[in-house]
Amino acid sequence: SAPGTRETKRIAYPGLATTLEVRYGDGPYLALKPEFTDIVNIAKHRMVYDGRYKLIYIPTVNGIRWELYDLLYDPMETNDVVTQDTEAFRRLARFLFEQSELAPNTEVRRGYVLPVTPTY
Repeated sequence: SAPGTRETKRIAYPGLATTLEVRYGDGPYLALKPEFTDIVNIAKHRMVYDGRYKLIYIPTVNGIRWELYDLLYDPMETNDVVTQDTEAFRRLARFLFEQSELAPNTEVRRGYVLPVTPTY
């Protein structure tokens, strides 16, 4: 993977003990507390793969980090080629954003994939 510490590769939010709650249905299960849904959705890493290239979207507090791997030549994802293969990066980033815009209650703003509160 590309260099970086855990703190620079993610948007921080509270741990599992704070963000999860026990719910009951067909038995007890853990679920995300509603008040943490937006931050968890904002902080999610996203990925697209076209059969050769794998592009990873990593939101951070300092902006979006991108990693691109050519899995044909680098199946272990050790060499990030995002700055070398700009055509594959642009094509896959465009596809990721197009698919994100199609998802319900989601929009792309300033390069971030963000949740949108539905208006009824």
